[in-house]
Amino acid sequence: MHPVVRSALERLGTAFILPYLGRRRAARSIVLAYHNVVPDEWDVQGDRSLHIRQSEFRDQLDLLCSTHRVVSLGDLLNEIPGNVDEPSAAITFDDAYRGALELALPELERRGLPATVFVA
Repeated sequence: MHPVVRSALERLGTAFILPYLGRRRAARSIVLAYHNVVPDEWDVQGDRSLHIRQSEFRDQLDLLCSTHRVVSLGDLLNEIPGNVDEPSAAITFDDAYRGALELALPELERRGLPATVFVA
């Protein structure tokens, strides 16, 4: 994605989407936004903030499952604040990277966890 377009979309999200979610969400709800999952042996190239090693992703999922109830993004957005005893989390992937589809989704499936993939 062109850097100017990306920057504009990030500003739009910060200006409109985040305040909306903040009004709708209890403080105990989070959305984890990933981009790409890569094999452990890969030397990560490019923007390191976009790529996470598969073992680190697994560890994060295990930790998340021990602290939060993982729900779909739609369910998280429709929760009524205060109606749920434990904190909720939704998992998303931006840009449908190959590693998100081939490496992350099987890890989620093994754990029975929902996720949302945004395809550009």
